Amino acid sequence: MPAGRPVDNDRMRPAIVLLVAAGLVACGSDPGGSGDDDASGDGGPGDGGSYGEYPGTGDDLDTALGCAGVYNPDQLLDFHLTMAPADWQMIQNDCTFTLYAPAELRCEDGPPIRVGVRHKRSGGTSKPGLKIDINEYVDGQELFSLRKLSWENGVGSSATGCGEDGTSTEAMLTEYLAWRLHVRSGEMTSRAAFVNVTMNGAPLGAFLSVEVVDKPFVKRRLGDASGWIWKFSGSPGDGQQTNEGVDDPYDDYFCFFERSGCAPPPSAQLATELPTKLDIPQLLSVGAVNAIMANTDAILLKQNNYVFYDWAGPRAYFPWDLDTTMNGGYDVFTGTVPGGTTAFTDVLFTHWEDDYDALLTQLLAGPLSLDAITMELDRAVRVAGPALELDPFVGGSAGAARDAILDWWTARHADVSAQVAAH
Repeated sequence: MPAGRPVDNDRMRPAIVLLVAAGLVACGSDPGGSGDDDASGDGGPGDGGSYGEYPGTGDDLDTALGCAGVYNPDQLLDFHLTMAPADWQMIQNDCTFTLYAPAELRCEDGPPIRVGVRHKRSGGTSKPGLKIDINEYVDGQELFSLRKLSWENGVGSSATGCGEDGTSTEAMLTEYLAWRLHVRSGEMTSRAAFVNVTMNGAPLGAFLSVEVVDKPFVKRRLGDASGWIWKFSGSPGDGQQTNEGVDDPYDDYFCFFERSGCAPPPSAQLATELPTKLDIPQLLSVGAVNAIMANTDAILLKQNNYVFYDWAGPRAYFPWDLDTTMNGGYDVFTGTVPGGTTAFTDVLFTHWEDDYDALLTQLLAGPLSLDAITMELDRAVRVAGPALELDPFVGGSAGAARDAILDWWTARHADVSAQVAAH
């Protein structure tokens, strides 16, 4: 097993720093009493710090208390929506997932703002997943620098219509943990925290609020928002999300990453050229975290569910849609696809497989250790457990869900560790 460090060139950062969280401090409105077209690793106190050398997010959305801490996982914020009952019924039953309706949004006891609301591409009608567009009706409006909010209800999209209502506490905690593990890896990624939502004064339940990869997101991470954001999952609404009508001048080079693409450059050329055009450590980290948690529908070991950003710097890939994780398992080097390779591994494993191997080792020992995973789950149960158990659309106890997830992780951690040791 190689003990080397991740890829090193002009853009690449040194090996991931191994830090393990010393503790988690509850705060805010913890129910336990402790503390797109706009196409709008954290590590604050108690999170175990940042594990990579990416610049900070440039905000305190994951550490501030109250509404300014939109993605602070140590608190449960209350969001209140008010809209015409007919508009709400339209959104609930919109299985095209395209229609927006106006609403007033208020965080805690703050002032209301006018926003657009639509049904996310997820199941559920009584309690659909929701996309909140902060500037749909008010140009330039932001909520603590955010232009969009994405609230997951724990129900996957349905092939026919909106599907059935209802999910489990285990599913909600699993998706939360999946996002938090990407955060803990130190890669550039969306942040996530639980929220409580009311609609027209009535409880709508607990949601997982996930940061949207949009212009504010890439501006924070890369200092640039002039480029091209792309989504890929094989569903309507995918594809180019920014600079509509303007060709992406950087896309042609990466034709070898397409499902029916071109051949990559010769090996020697690829070794020197690709690191200048692609943020390889970022992509390896996204892939490694997805593989460790056995995401069956994600980038690297499967060509699905990802977002990328093209700009004057190296292309950066980001995780997206983490609702198919921690269920079963597969080999972290070959995945689940026929033949054990994808266009991504065919290219990256020509020169950077040892870096992927070393990264897996580092993640398992530090940010994705069993201790770190246990602390994340314990925090989620403490902060959001009561709200999940009171939600009529979410079934099961938080404690039992936590134990079931940890049982899976105990076996998965040992399995992946053995795969890496034998590689």
